[in-house]
Amino acid sequence: MSKKIIGLDLGTKTLGVAITSSDQKFVLGMETVRFNPNDYMTAAKRIEQILQEEDVETIIIGYPLNMDDRKGPRVEAVEKFKQLMGAFFPLSQIKFVDERLSTIEAYERLKALGYNKAKQKELVDTWAAKVILETYLAQREEKNDGTKN
Repeated sequence: MSKKIIGLDLGTKTLGVAITSSDQKFVLGMETVRFNPNDYMTAAKRIEQILQEEDVETIIIGYPLNMDDRKGPRVEAVEKFKQLMGAFFPLSQIKFVDERLSTIEAYERLKALGYNKAKQKELVDTWAAKVILETYLAQREEKNDGTKN
C-alpha cells in the first residue's frame, strides 16, 4: 500500500490542507489552518502534527505563479514555508505545483454544490488544496502514461 500525499494552499492567514487516500486515488479535504498574518511557524507546526498522525510520503505546495509565468508576490513566502517544513520532513519530498486558478476552481466547485457565500469562504482554502493535489496527481499520471513529458 502506498503512503499518502498532502496538498497545501498557503495564504497569508490560512493554510488549506488536503490529503490522498492510502492508494493515492482519492483526494479529501482535511482542514483549514488559521493563523496570525504571516505566522508561518504556526502553520508548519500543524503540518508537523498531521505528519505524525498520517503516513505521508510527499507534500505538494501550491506555487503562486502569475498568469504570465512570472513568480507572483507570494512565491517568497511559499519558498520560506518549504524551508520551515524541511526541519521535520525531507526537502526532496516537498514539491511545488502551479496553483494558478485553484482558488477560482475551488469557488466554482463549492458554488456548484450549492454552498452559500459564507460557507464558500469558510471552505475555499481546503478546496483549493484539493485542486492543487488533484493537479499534481493528474500531472504525475500523464507523465507515467507517457502522454506528456
